[in-house]
Amino acid sequence: MTLSKREFKFEVQSVIDARAEMKAALRTAFHHGELRLFYQPQVDVQGCLIGAEALLRWPQREGQPISPAEFIPLAEESGLIIPIGQ
Repeated sequence: MTLSKREFKFEVQSVIDARAEMKAALRTAFHHGELRLFYQPQVDVQGCLIGAEALLRWPQREGQPISPAEFIPLAEESGLIIPIGQ
């Protein structure tokens, strides 16, 4: 199926709008303390604790978390990644 110019523009604009909405929602989530930090233990081959990995989660969408693969790039683009990390 080939999209017309008008359909293509609509599709592109829809993607741009969705990204802008997600960036705004992320900024709001950050300022309202909605991002959650979890620690995943790291163990060596003997099972001894050697550290922990910090995992950032954004619980939203009817209880379903938004994937970090979705919101981390937006945090980087919007300049929120540094404040989030702090």
